[in-house]
Parts: sequence; structure tokens; C-alpha cells
Amino acid sequence: MGWMWMQWKTPDAISLWSSDWDWLYTRMDCFPQVFRYRDRCWMFLDFSPASGGYGVFNYSSGEWER
Repeated sequence: MGWMWMQWKTPDAISLWSSDWDWLYTRMDCFPQVFRYRDRCWMFLDFSPASGGYGVFNYSSGEWER
């Protein structure tokens, strides 16, 4: 996942910059889903132990990313 920098946009929405995924956006009402600006897709962040620490499901491609 690399490292992340975050910037609050509003009290319930943030933009994130990830060294692996570039710019992301999310809100409290949709997290752990995030929008990735680079390819304009929604992703699901899975931090459960079953995913091996973390997993990222890309809704556009239908594939898990790491």
C-alpha cells in the first residue's frame, strides 16, 4: 500500500495521496470504498486478516489489486 498523505476536504470527506495508487477520495458514508482519480474507478479496501493484511477490489476491472 505504500504510504499515504491525507487532506480533509470537509468534515466528512478526505482526499488521499498514496505512493501506490495516486489520488483517492472517500467520505465517511462510503468508506471503506474509495474513488481513484487516476483511472476514475471505485475500489473497496479490505483490511481483514483473511485478505493477508489488506486487499483492494477494483470495481471497474472486477479484480483484486495489492
